[in-house]
Amino acid sequence: PEGVYYGSWNLSGHRKGETLTADSWSGPEPAPKVVLKDFDNTVSRSACKNLPSNWRGCGSFTLEITVQSDDYGCPWLASSHIVATAFITNETYSPPDT
Repeated sequence: PEGVYYGSWNLSGHRKGETLTADSWSGPEPAPKVVLKDFDNTVSRSACKNLPSNWRGCGSFTLEITVQSDDYGCPWLASSHIVATAFITNETYSPPDT
């Protein structure tokens, strides 16, 4: 199979070691498996570029992304774009993609 596929996974309420459920996936099944490996809610605000001033703090997390192998031996390239949403104001924040 060839192509570029997109998916969305929600991290809200998950604990370390839990597998996230895909909200959407545009590619062939199965969707990649995404596991929340670690998180830290004590990151310095200076590490979160352009964080809205009314947000209390900054955090980081580590994901493990596993894709199904194919019969063609083709490599997969997985990338991410993160969007955080404030619970009360519904304001969003996306750190710079690196």
